[in-house]
Amino acid sequence: MTIDIQETAKSPSWDRHSIKAAIARKGETLAGLAKQYGLAEGGLSVALNTSFPAAERAISDYLQVPLHELWPTRYAAPDFDVSKNTTARVGCLSPDENEADKLILPPGEKAA
Repeated sequence: MTIDIQETAKSPSWDRHSIKAAIARKGETLAGLAKQYGLAEGGLSVALNTSFPAAERAISDYLQVPLHELWPTRYAAPDFDVSKNTTARVGCLSPDENEADKLILPPGEKAA
């Protein structure tokens, strides 16, 4: 039996095992994917258990599944109104970082 990544995405939440399996089905390992995105080898494993925004964005990009579908408890849906919920994550940047620093680009691409 084969599981389609898009079908898995329709489920209410992905667990760490389904995320890891989806990456493996696309022919990559967590360590290999981390290397492609310039992250520490164990970084993607950390993101499966706790919040690690750069690794979460790399996984989301590689699987082509939005962050809010992979981790609904960590990220709000695109139409979510942050002003109506004070517990929502507003951002991961400290005041001295700029917007370009948080971008995760596919391998081989550079920020403009």
